[in-house]
Amino acid sequence: MKICVIVDAGHGATHPITGEYMTRKDWGKYFQFINPDGKLDFEIREGDVNRAIANKLCKLLDEAGIDYERIYHEYNDTPLLELCNRANRIHQKKAKEGFKCILLSFHSNAFGNSPQGLGENPRGFSVWTTRGVTTSDKIASIWFEEQKKICGNMISYRAEMSDGDVDNEENFTIIYGTSCPAVLVENLFFTNKDDAKLLFSQTYQDKSAQAAFKTVQRVMKEVIL
Repeated sequence: MKICVIVDAGHGATHPITGEYMTRKDWGKYFQFINPDGKLDFEIREGDVNRAIANKLCKLLDEAGIDYERIYHEYNDTPLLELCNRANRIHQKKAKEGFKCILLSFHSNAFGNSPQGLGENPRGFSVWTTRGVTTSDKIASIWFEEQKKICGNMISYRAEMSDGDVDNEENFTIIYGTSCPAVLVENLFFTNKDDAKLLFSQTYQDKSAQAAFKTVQRVMKEVIL
């Protein structure tokens, strides 16, 4: 199968010159962990870790000769509708060239509305598709399986089994507004201290990217797009 992987990394990231976080602060896509003595331990910015893992996936795809397109900016926060438009333009163009497309969107989860604190309890990895039964469900299940194979008990997992498969279902704009099969991953909770440390870890980032890469390889063999 000729496949093109459309890769998305959610939200903005840190500006390489100014150090400014390019996601609006009031959107809460960061967390400052405060020690019991009230001093800052460390800060995590979701957009940075989303890109770190997405970029590693792109490198693996490149090395394997698998076609891919990034739709996210290096650090700017691109509006969701523009991301969907980019994905759909790529899908349309690639379809004319005989390619099948899938979109993989990297995010990290959060609990609560506070931007700082000791950290929250919820943690874990989850996959998301739009509501209803679609091809994306199969891709999501494969991704979940590969993540468990590669990461094992390094992390916890959050499956929503009410309809018989592991994916959570919500019509998030980036997966609802695209014309090709699309899956969004919530890659741990950046508001949980243990998960946040994993998200910063090169070891975990490599494993997570590898799981996404193995997903693409299996989709090429197992899923009718």
